[in-house]
Amino acid sequence: MTRLGAPDGAPPKPVTSILMDAADLHHYARHGVNHGRSGRPIKPSPAILPHLTEAEATAYDTIATAGPTPFRRIEQEAIPLAHAADRLLDVSMRSHP
Repeated sequence: MTRLGAPDGAPPKPVTSILMDAADLHHYARHGVNHGRSGRPIKPSPAILPHLTEAEATAYDTIATAGPTPFRRIEQEAIPLAHAADRLLDVSMRSHP
């Protein structure tokens, strides 16, 4: 779980991501693309994202940073809504037993 502060200075709130790890990255690789919505190639990102969990950072480093990769992002719309809902329910159950 990551804690993120709001730009307005509000206290950090716990955030749990879903579908943001290496397992999901590989599972949905067939939906990977190397171009943005405008059709231009997505360039590697030099951004350092210190608030990512270890799993998120591994996935980010795999596709977003410099180096060879088969794709730079995954078309989120291609992920079955039922799978996303199952993952959200799983996170919710773990957070509120």
